[in-house]
Amino acid sequence: MLIGAGVSALVVGTFSIVAFLGRYVGTFTVSLNMADVQLALSDSASFERQESFLQIEALPDYSETTFTALPDPDLLDSEKLDSLAGANYNPNDGSITNLSFFKYTFYVKNVGNISANFKTTVRISESRPSQDGRYLDDTIRIMLFENPMQGESHDYTVFAKRRAIAYRNEDGTVDWREPVSIQENQVTPYKPFQGYAEEFESDSVIVTTATPQFDKDEVKRYTIVTWLEGYDAQSDPLLKAPVGATLKLGVEINAYEN
Repeated sequence: MLIGAGVSALVVGTFSIVAFLGRYVGTFTVSLNMADVQLALSDSASFERQESFLQIEALPDYSETTFTALPDPDLLDSEKLDSLAGANYNPNDGSITNLSFFKYTFYVKNVGNISANFKTTVRISESRPSQDGRYLDDTIRIMLFENPMQGESHDYTVFAKRRAIAYRNEDGTVDWREPVSIQENQVTPYKPFQGYAEEFESDSVIVTTATPQFDKDEVKRYTIVTWLEGYDAQSDPLLKAPVGATLKLGVEINAYEN
């Protein structure tokens, strides 16, 4: 998935958010590597099609939004919403003008006869700066859902790049984690603090998780949600767009015998 930049305006609730629009030039991918075990990927819980590689070929331009404007977690982490659920439309011709958030739900199943271990890595495979040197991973948020098919859990974690400048708390301690949304000094009764995002593991790896003892016929559901956070401190206050900036994301699953 590649995200680019231009400028517009988007109203979410009762406050204004700057919108950054861009040109689509890439893909979002999920790949599966196996050794001595048999896992399968599918974008459907029914596994009508079993794959070892999933890809979103094309996405609309991105706009900026905020965490509280996203749908409820149980909707995001399901097939009820497709990857264009965050699309904004032109009222004149019905065409998609931009995408306020992207979500993709997929499933991993053990289709073999032996138990497996696997690691899931969410990765930035490419990041290119705008004409003025800014990067989209400075303001992007990655929400990862990783839940078993059984039950109704929709647990998630939000990830963000480490702050450029640490925040100093009243007690003198500092925090390098980015807020999920509202900055500490922007909180009001109508805009509550949403907590902190977990830091990216590195410049290229957002997070790596491990799944041990993944048994025969077991299924795990994943949902990736991405958006450009309008309350990030590095969002330009003068509405200057990071023209030409791009970001490509991918998920790699590496499996091996338990």
